[in-house]
Amino acid sequence: MQAGIRSGRSRTPASTAAILAGMLLAAAVLATPPVHAQDSRGTTTAEDVGHGVGSTMHDIGTGARDAGKEVGQAAGKAGKAVGHSARDAAVVTWDAMKRTGITIGHTVRDGSKAFVRGLKGEPER
Repeated sequence: MQAGIRSGRSRTPASTAAILAGMLLAAAVLATPPVHAQDSRGTTTAEDVGHGVGSTMHDIGTGARDAGKEVGQAAGKAGKAVGHSARDAAVVTWDAMKRTGITIGHTVRDGSKAFVRGLKGEPER
């Protein structure tokens, strides 16, 4: 089974997002009355547009940060799982090699004892 890790990155280039943000800013500027117009709070329309665009960009940045954090944590968990799997496989392999080595050692020991007994002329056991 092949496990895929989603990168969480947008498939659109960053320049597309910048172009869209620029178009939104231009549309907002063109749709507003002259810069010197003030509302009842004493702020200009340009300030309101700038604040709205800045707020939107802040929200986009916050979302990107959160997405990046999630991707990083997922990648860390995936790496940890791969590391644990590799460690477990190495332990299993090492145990099998150890058992095989012990078996070979016992066979050699028993064979050499039988060989020595045969040289001495002792009967088989």
